[in-house]
Amino acid sequence: PDMRVHSTWHYLNRPLATPGVSIPPDFQIVASDGGALGKIVEIEDILRHSPPDSPRQPYYLAWLVHLVGDVHQPLHTVARCSKNNPGGDQGGNLFIVRPTADTPLDGPRKPNLHAFWDNAALDEFSLSAVQSLAHELARSRPTQRQTLAAPTTWIDESAQLARDVVYRAGLDDT
Repeated sequence: PDMRVHSTWHYLNRPLATPGVSIPPDFQIVASDGGALGKIVEIEDILRHSPPDSPRQPYYLAWLVHLVGDVHQPLHTVARCSKNNPGGDQGGNLFIVRPTADTPLDGPRKPNLHAFWDNAALDEFSLSAVQSLAHELARSRPTQRQTLAAPTTWIDESAQLARDVVYRAGLDDT
């Protein structure tokens, strides 16, 4: 998909606040185009109502797969408001991390929580391990609840993971 053109499609910002920090009254949860949730709903409708041989089908199917993956990444569903980032941390993009002692914190691309989380599986698993897990998951059938879950359910689950796992370590942004 043409991701740079549709940069606001990939996320929504459910606000999380660190203790003692208030969420700004003008906090924008979704972009004016509806963000990830709005686009998933819109694209599902386009796919449902366009002919199977329409040139729109492969384009929007690729986008749907991508956006569904995005909302399963916890930092695509929240923005944490803190003392250092009272307007939100842009899904962890403003939360600087130091994964190892020798990771430089200066330079044009500071290591941030969002990038760290995006790449965590790549750092922990080999391609063969990922392929093995994919085959194992393919053999198990999803439950009826899983196949019928609404996009808001996925977003709720991801936001909960952000609260309980991703941001568990620190109250500050470093």
